[in-house]
Amino acid sequence: LYTSETRFSVGLGIDHAFKNDKEGEDVKDSSLVPVFVYTTKNQTVLRAFLQNYLMGGRVFSDMALAYNNYPDKFFGIGNDTKLEDEESFREEFSRFKWDILPRIFTHTYIGPTLHYERFVYHDKEKNGLLKTTPITGQNRGTLVGTGVRLLYSSRDNDFHPHKGSQHEYKYTRFDKKTGSDYAYSQHELRLRHYLPLSTQNTLAFEALYWGQSGDVPFQHLA
Repeated sequence: LYTSETRFSVGLGIDHAFKNDKEGEDVKDSSLVPVFVYTTKNQTVLRAFLQNYLMGGRVFSDMALAYNNYPDKFFGIGNDTKLEDEESFREEFSRFKWDILPRIFTHTYIGPTLHYERFVYHDKEKNGLLKTTPITGQNRGTLVGTGVRLLYSSRDNDFHPHKGSQHEYKYTRFDKKTGSDYAYSQHELRLRHYLPLSTQNTLAFEALYWGQSGDVPFQHLA
């Protein structure tokens, strides 16, 4: 792949499904998904996702690691941004997210969540908005968020669902009392349903709500 911002880039991703040795056959498969992208301009994207069913499926662990050193574009904030306002910058961040969800009912899990992130922006244009205009999170910062996640999943297969539903709600609060440089709340609601049309075809529906309020860094507004 070639772009003017990255020149040539290569990537690799693996999706590994497995069962923990001590878990029974009825327990859902766990998964590990590492992703790596590198460009000839020394830009890097690293991702790793680990979803693990523990204690005989009674606890669901959802962990995500990320490192990003990659170019991006900024057009301003709000609904009146213009294409000609485009400016370039380089985003670097490291992120760790972990949700531990004990099962409380059949198909239903609830538990605490943790979000830790550090970010910094490089190579901002000299006379650009990110350099000259006060914008929340325009330089660097640390985010520390805690909250709760509620998950309902009756899918027949986590990787290739043919029928069932997956609904989840997640609330995260970033607060200066926990070490965050910015204080704001984040709400996420996802509703998914899978309708089998035949033995080989499935119709999937999804609805998503994402809301935030408070002192939100600009890269987390979308």
